[in-house]
Amino acid sequence: METMTSLPSFGLIGIIIIIVIYAGILALSLWITWAIIRSAVRRALRDHQQWLEQRGR
Repeated sequence: METMTSLPSFGLIGIIIIIVIYAGILALSLWITWAIIRSAVRRALRDHQQWLEQRGR
């Protein structure tokens, strides 16, 4: 029968590293999402402004 000693023991440093990596991935994904939304809103506002200018002629 296999015991739990075969599982890797990370210790405190390993847990801290895992938390930092997780936080980094989360921050990166939030930043990418923010950049995509910001770009989409800018483009939509520019298109809307062009549409308003064409309509006013």
